[in-house]
Amino acid sequence: MIATAATYQGTPTMADIEYFYSAHSAFAYFGSARLMEIARAADSRIIHKPIDLNRVVEANGPGWTSSLTPARYAYFFGREIERWARSAASLARSDANSGDDPP
Repeated sequence: MIATAATYQGTPTMADIEYFYSAHSAFAYFGSARLMEIARAADSRIIHKPIDLNRVVEANGPGWTSSLTPARYAYFFGREIERWARSAASLARSDANSGDDPP
């Protein structure tokens, strides 16, 4: 079951997963399918709590990325997204070939 912060009523239980994420995050995109699989397997409910990442970054002040040139910034985050995508694909292949399925 999927609930949003706006529709969820009550106090989360240990079986609930509160999922804080930024809709603009490629990392949230790559991880969301796996999180849903985990929740489904554990019979847990996901309570979606999207956040405005820009407000979080502004509140925390400039971090190490503020010293990067625009080209270096684009390269670094582009590479990170490629690595996460390869990692996700590799995990999907290993799950598919794990041999855990009944004969």
